[in-house]
Amino acid sequence: MVKRAAAFLLCALLLAAGAALADNASVVDECGLFSGNEIREMEEKIAEIRDTFQMDAVILTTDRVPANADYDSMEQTQYFADTYFDSNGYGLGEDRSGILYLLDMKNRYSYVSTRGVMIDYISEGREEELLEAADARLAQRQYGKAAIAILEKLSSILSRGIEEGHFRFDEVTGERLGGIYNKLTEAEAFLAGIAGIAAAALFFGITAARYGLKRSTYRFNRDTQSDLQLSRDKKTFLRQQVTRTRIPSGGGGRGGFGGGHSGGSGVHFSGGVSHGGGGHHF
Repeated sequence: MVKRAAAFLLCALLLAAGAALADNASVVDECGLFSGNEIREMEEKIAEIRDTFQMDAVILTTDRVPANADYDSMEQTQYFADTYFDSNGYGLGEDRSGILYLLDMKNRYSYVSTRGVMIDYISEGREEELLEAADARLAQRQYGKAAIAILEKLSSILSRGIEEGHFRFDEVTGERLGGIYNKLTEAEAFLAGIAGIAAAALFFGITAARYGLKRSTYRFNRDTQSDLQLSRDKKTFLRQQVTRTRIPSGGGGRGGFGGGHSGGSGVHFSGGVSHGGGGHHF
């Protein structure tokens, strides 16, 4: 436990030391793995993602991550990626949505860390799509092309929207943390619109017939002789409290951090902030 605490403290100090160097750059190549042209291409793609989807993207290479406990552990890599994103002010919107792609050259991990609504877009299945898009390039040590492939795949995934039936779950306990996300298909939306128009027309016809007073010289004037009063019942939601207990576990897939929910996004907590993510060895 003492060794683990010391490792996390060292990681935090390294992050603080690198914060001044990052200056909120979208591509931070501490290891000098990318060419100038590759960096420019990454920056262009990141700018496009920010403008189109209003979410942030960051590419980072470093050899400053402390050693993980063993080959199958991503604990230090995960903590470094999450904390680097948070401590350097990345993310767009109130929930600071975005993704960081880390090439951890010490532990030889490629890792994606997500925050905000980006967690919902990048389910476990899509996370594998992202990582696999870079695997072949990493095997050939084409690190710049691997990062570019990640950004291209990310744009494709974001354009598809959040998957229907999506939910979040705790990576450690497997507990579901949110409801299922459902969306209407185009056909369902069209039919719902037709049904709404038909119902409104039917209601209007019935009401008009009732007040028409047929077989009489008197006709009810709906515009001047109708009255509608609305009242509001205002209830203020004050707070919600949820208590969860984190159960330490070293088992599970993807380097020791759960798995098996391809339609959902696994969530863990770094510094009290929710993050998604996972990685591959290279």
